[in-house]
Amino acid sequence: MLFTKAVIKDICIIVCISIIALFIPGCKLNENKKDDISKSEKNSILITKEPITLTYWVNNPGSHIIKNFNESATYKELEKRTGIKIDFIHPVGNWYEQLVLLFASRNFPDIIETEGINSLPGGADQAIEDNVIIRLNELIDEYAPNYQKARQLSDESRKLTITDKGNIYAFSKLNAKDEPAWAGPQIRKDLLDKLNMKPPETMDEWYIMLKAFKSMGVEVPLAIQYQEWDIVRDFGVFIGAYGVNKTFFNDNGTVKYGPIEPGYKEFLKTFNKWYEEGLLDPYMFTRDSRSLYQMRVEGKIGADVVITFDNYETVLAVYPTLNKGDVPKFRQKNWRNRGYEASITTACKYPVQAVKWFDYHYTKEGAALFDLGVEGLNYEMINGEPIATELYVKEREKLSMMDALWKYRINNAPYLKSVDLNVKLPSQVNSPPDNRAEIWNRGDAEGMLPPYTMSREEDVAASAIMSQIQPYVEDMYIKFIMGQASLDQFDDYVQKVKQMGIDEVLKIHQTAYERYKRR
Repeated sequence: MLFTKAVIKDICIIVCISIIALFIPGCKLNENKKDDISKSEKNSILITKEPITLTYWVNNPGSHIIKNFNESATYKELEKRTGIKIDFIHPVGNWYEQLVLLFASRNFPDIIETEGINSLPGGADQAIEDNVIIRLNELIDEYAPNYQKARQLSDESRKLTITDKGNIYAFSKLNAKDEPAWAGPQIRKDLLDKLNMKPPETMDEWYIMLKAFKSMGVEVPLAIQYQEWDIVRDFGVFIGAYGVNKTFFNDNGTVKYGPIEPGYKEFLKTFNKWYEEGLLDPYMFTRDSRSLYQMRVEGKIGADVVITFDNYETVLAVYPTLNKGDVPKFRQKNWRNRGYEASITTACKYPVQAVKWFDYHYTKEGAALFDLGVEGLNYEMINGEPIATELYVKEREKLSMMDALWKYRINNAPYLKSVDLNVKLPSQVNSPPDNRAEIWNRGDAEGMLPPYTMSREEDVAASAIMSQIQPYVEDMYIKFIMGQASLDQFDDYVQKVKQMGIDEVLKIHQTAYERYKRR
């Protein structure tokens, strides 16, 4: 263990006083004297005695709250503990477009963080070959035992932190264990109570409930978000009842494209019927999330797929299936690698110190900074639980929950995330246990494909074809549901997608998926 000069000085003083006390009659050390060493010093893992500054390029979605991550309590505390100063650089505008420009400039910072798994332009292997980032395998073996241990917590973690060529390319945000789904169907409890109904499980039960909501005068019985977050595509909610989703999916080891499968047609039939009967939002394809939020606040929506339903008490519903007791193939899933991957570039003069700095993120003390914030500032440990301080409670009342979070902790970052550890408000201390895992996790998500990677050539070829297919598929999706195109045309639609080259894209995806499984 390394100590700061302040700690060594304190130890020397205590030892001297102890020796003097042995020779002075009646002199006793104060046994109840409080430890005056700061929490920062207790948890420190001083990496360098000489001042080192690392430049760190990373997107800042919380820029409306903190202009720079240096303002975050988490990173301020991290600097105290490690002795490493970070100079954050935040791109303006679309972070990925800015990253592509950064690669082209060859003017690299010490560290680059991306938001998706292996989302470096051209892929991580190519970035290593092009001398943009460094291969981390040997450095991690020698200087990052905590990250190495975190990678080995599951086979999924291991596979999702290494490339097809065996390169460890970044420090990633990793879940310490499988995380339950945190989004799924929710229904207003007051409406169900009036109807004396239980939450529906099948598509037929959903139809009966939505019809009843409509007859009660509910403006939008079921809201389906589409604009910013397409939950049908990303979660497979409702569409998953038909064994498909809106993109590529896993069918017993074979990669398939949902929009050309027979189950997709059956889903479109159902949603077209619901749309025509006024059970879906008539503006579902143009309404943004802010407008949906306002409608939930005003009580105009009966059911939705959201994280919170604002002022109305809700009950959770399982991801629906066609038959009672069936297991859904799709649901909202959190991969063990949550993205937020930081790579060290070839421009870094202190790669060893950078590796050690990141490794602290995967210790118990370091990870707590990202999960919780700084003890004594935004939370206190009470009876073994992190409880929000009065300061933090006031901040949350003034700002939204997410906005308050940015000031005190950055939990979208490379570290070992504890799935169960969260700061509780005082009002939540005796709240009933969360049942989301029990309800929304009934599906095993076997239809979801892991985020495998493609080579630059594969990516270019697949993207060129999909740039033609995707707009056509999305356009027909809207037309089929709204009744602007008859489902009698579905076979012609599938034939056109095939003519555009979807089979070639499926071969590319299958090859990439097979490589992933061999990692």
